[in-house]
Amino acid sequence: MNDLDPFSSPRLYGKYVVYHAKKPSKRSQQIVDMYFSKSNRKNAGTLAKVFIETRTKKNRRDDLVKAVHYCNKQNATLLVPQLNQLAFETVFLNVCMDLDSKTFETANFLKNDKWAHSTIGVQTLLFSSMEKNALKSNRITNALRLKKVLGHKLGSPTPKTGANIAKVINIALADEYADRVITEIMDIKRHGKKVTLEETAMALTKRGIKTRRGGRWTATTVRNILVRTNNL
Repeated sequence: MNDLDPFSSPRLYGKYVVYHAKKPSKRSQQIVDMYFSKSNRKNAGTLAKVFIETRTKKNRRDDLVKAVHYCNKQNATLLVPQLNQLAFETVFLNVCMDLDSKTFETANFLKNDKWAHSTIGVQTLLFSSMEKNALKSNRITNALRLKKVLGHKLGSPTPKTGANIAKVINIALADEYADRVITEIMDIKRHGKKVTLEETAMALTKRGIKTRRGGRWTATTVRNILVRTNNL
């Protein structure tokens, strides 16, 4: 493959963090290599870190959360090679909304080994995704209405079992998040003599860390984490 065309290459500044939604393909790796190629005369940027999603579960992108947190901490730009279906994934976009810049860069190959790159506003992409998902939701709603008219019984045959499973999963997710964030809380406490719950909440907010539900930290939420991890 040819080197970057210096007229089509991106103008890079500062630090960059690369995020792969799965094990990077050969194409994705080529994009990263081309971005930071020595032949890119506009390249004044540096590749700070690479994050690869190791466990892809529904409604979870843990490594993306780490990448966004690292970007905010290092004042770096997020680069997502080959965006593809991620552009319509609500979980991906919601996590990216935590970026201080509210933007990220992406690049992809076109025909004849040509490639394109662009800077994307997360909010614009999120609104577009919500509109597409709303249309899909309407189609599903209409199909369910039709089934009901035809006499089919809707809903789970075992709602109590489903509710119990959801409760167990929610507790497990809360425990997992508490285990991850407690390291930050203990680090804050180590840097102060007697750090109050309110001061800890302010420190977590300054570090750009969100609560599990994406809200702001308070003395109560900090206390809940300490209780859940047996550190109170």
